[in-house]
Amino acid sequence: MKKYVIKLVFASFILCISCGVGVCETITNAVVVAEDEFDVVEQMINADEKKRLLNQYDGSITNTVVTADYMEYDYEKMTAELKNNVKIKDSRIYMESDLIRIFFYKDNSIKSISAIGNVKVVQNNKIALSDKALYFGNEGKILMLGDAFLIRDYEFMKGIRITFFIDNQRVICEPGMLVFRPGKYTGENSSMISTNEAALFDDFGDK
Repeated sequence: MKKYVIKLVFASFILCISCGVGVCETITNAVVVAEDEFDVVEQMINADEKKRLLNQYDGSITNTVVTADYMEYDYEKMTAELKNNVKIKDSRIYMESDLIRIFFYKDNSIKSISAIGNVKVVQNNKIALSDKALYFGNEGKILMLGDAFLIRDYEFMKGIRITFFIDNQRVICEPGMLVFRPGKYTGENSSMISTNEAALFDDFGDK
């Protein structure tokens, strides 16, 4: 009986070591994947391009400025179609794309924007990249579709459909992947301050 117990303990010890090695390998692989994902993003948009795009956004301007190689404006339908090297700048967003269609309200404010091809959107410290995008002016909502990325400082989201709201910090990513480098971002700490385990799950039923 004693020998059996000793063998059992030894076997458990070996199993624990094996599991521990497996966990370490999993963590290491996860870190490698995260680093690889950052490499992919940095190949898509390097530091100079990030700086250029962030410098285009100016929340203090009062007019909306639209430029393109080709522009067609329909006064009756209150729509504009722009092609090639399209840029839109106003106090809420900065946007670039190959093709953009804008729908206006009668007061010339933007009702919605449809963008196709090499879409880049900048808002505050966020840069979004995708194949297509929809912007809804009244809702302050931007929907990025296709291979979508949302980059902010030292973190980024990746998905097929990313929705972000320009009047707050809320983002929806479907399916979602968030990659970040802890210790790099200098923003505010999380608003979650409770240490009560039950309280941390109280509001999940409302989602």
